[in-house]
Amino acid sequence: MRLIFRAQDVDTTGFDAKKSSRARTTGDLIEILEDGQFAGKKVEPSSSDWEGIHVIVNVPDISLADATIYRKQLRHFIDWIVVSSNDEGWRLRVRDVHSGTITNISKNQVEEFILKFNGVIQSFATNEVIFDIGVFGAATSNGFWHKDVTPVTFQEVNHDSTGYRIRADLPNIWTDTIKKRRIIQSRIIGHGCSIVSFNIPQSCVTYDVPRDAAIGEFKEQARDKLENIIIKRSQFYIEASEISTILASGGEMNINKATLLTKIKNKLDD
Repeated sequence: MRLIFRAQDVDTTGFDAKKSSRARTTGDLIEILEDGQFAGKKVEPSSSDWEGIHVIVNVPDISLADATIYRKQLRHFIDWIVVSSNDEGWRLRVRDVHSGTITNISKNQVEEFILKFNGVIQSFATNEVIFDIGVFGAATSNGFWHKDVTPVTFQEVNHDSTGYRIRADLPNIWTDTIKKRRIIQSRIIGHGCSIVSFNIPQSCVTYDVPRDAAIGEFKEQARDKLENIIIKRSQFYIEASEISTILASGGEMNINKATLLTKIKNKLDD
């Protein structure tokens, strides 16, 4: 296999702060190719488009599957911890499970989702946010309905340790009657809840919300967003001194897998 490493930092002139922070840097592993292939414009290493920008490390005894492990982008890996709970909801702690500070989550990254599901932040510390989220609040939120539900009137019918029964009056939210029924059903049933009664002419629906369904949609949306944030475009790299050595050898080096493993670094360990 041919492992392609960045030989110089990407020029971040004109980049915004987010794009600049995750730009490729010297030593980043950027591509894995079969023997004989080249990256980008498929130019020869001797051409001006290649020289000094990338280096090649040929590792004939590494498989594509093993090499691909080192092609990963660095992203969040989120963990939810229940601090306390009762019939009405939960106090949760969210954090990134990685040990390196590079992956610490920030208040700004999670605040949008907490507020979207009517949650309330209680405290923020390095790499963790503690917040309250209720069953009723989550099941009557913009996040749950995927729409601004400010005009909607929600009423609690009753609740117990298993969940809530809620009545929603949805005037003028969806004007098309057929579309209205389809959307309401998809929102409620799709989130693991059940419809108790429907009155389309009056734009009224009563639905049951199990506890797990209320928090499940919040976690799904938040995890999907947070774990798709690219912190660094390359999680693995080789040190700048190694890049200099390869450049001095003409931009290409042949090593075996065992040697590669002694040279490749993980940004989580920095």
